Amino acid sequence: MAKTTSQDLKMITTAFKTLAVFVLFTALISPQAHAASCGSLAAVQGTVDVLRTQIKTGDEANRFIVPGKNFMTLECDDIVVTRAQSVAKVIFANGKIAMGPDSRIEIAGITGNSEKPDLNIVNLAYGKVRAIIQKKSKEEAAVAPIPQSSFQIRTHTAVAGVRGTDFYVAYDPNNFGTEQATLTGKVEVEQKETHQKVLVSGGQQVGVDSSGKHDDLTANVKKQLIVVPIQESIKHDLRIASAVAKDDKEFSSKDAVKVLGSPEGWTIEKEAIPSKYKDLKNEF
Repeated sequence: MAKTTSQDLKMITTAFKTLAVFVLFTALISPQAHAASCGSLAAVQGTVDVLRTQIKTGDEANRFIVPGKNFMTLECDDIVVTRAQSVAKVIFANGKIAMGPDSRIEIAGITGNSEKPDLNIVNLAYGKVRAIIQKKSKEEAAVAPIPQSSFQIRTHTAVAGVRGTDFYVAYDPNNFGTEQATLTGKVEVEQKETHQKVLVSGGQQVGVDSSGKHDDLTANVKKQLIVVPIQESIKHDLRIASAVAKDDKEFSSKDAVKVLGSPEGWTIEKEAIPSKYKDLKNEF
């Protein structure tokens, strides 16, 4: 057996040092090394995937799939996807989001400090969600480093902005249609293309579509935003989005029950998603 010379030991030591430096450098530049926490998953039922950034170059991100589980921590640029007959609830510092089946949201913006960030922008690629956003108390607002910013849910055709309320947003990529309904509080809804805005109060809804999908003769009529009382079809979809949170007292408040009926009737139904939207990457 060959003896290990001092030169061999020196080479081995150098190799180990080089490897250690490489591992440390990789950890430091890894997106996961310094990823901030923006909330967690709860009430997971069925197949829920979290798409997490592995490498990000500019606006493009390569992601890997992490199976969603209860109490799983969400990072501040995660995408959460519920599959057929699967649902989940996202809990964050300033609110909660109940996701219906076949829905996809992206955590897209935060405010505040890194220790307790406020989630303030969510992109809805498709599906149905109901959100309860907590308004800061006077005491919290007085000590907060910055005032609470408006929370927004964005789709391809609309932006729904609030400061503290219970509301619903759905987006259907088949017809480019956004549906918004407010259970309590007020929501400002903007049509992205025309920048037209309306205020939707509790018990009301508005539909927003893409003016680009209409011909010139109907575009000016179709793109007008008209606020109406919440229709039965939207109540039905709201029950689906709320099913995962039927045991949550905030979601099953008196105001919500007054509009949607008893939580026992909030059930999950299978939804159909166009196959071309099932594996979206960064679409916003």
